[in-house]
Amino acid sequence: MDLKPILVADETLAKSTAEILQRETRLGVDCEGVNVGISGEVTLIQIVTSDGEIYLFDVQVCPEIAPILKPILESSSVLKVCVLYSILEAYLLFHAFLNLIIL
Repeated sequence: MDLKPILVADETLAKSTAEILQRETRLGVDCEGVNVGISGEVTLIQIVTSDGEIYLFDVQVCPEIAPILKPILESSSVLKVCVLYSILEAYLLFHAFLNLIIL
């Protein structure tokens, strides 16, 4: 298992990576941002597969990545385990991807 994260900072790589992630049944998800909370902005999305592949999506450098990930993050057929350190991070993720259900 390669534990080296893959940095995704362009639209082409994001599309090919999204195709891989759409085949997964479980994903680990974390995000970082600026002004974490309702009015904040997601800048980095971290996704790990059940096989341990780690992807870092730099949505600050390439904002076009967010719409590519949206169907995966909203999918009811993919279980997402989110690492949210505060309710503010939950708001940030929810407002970036409005159909994501946070339990």
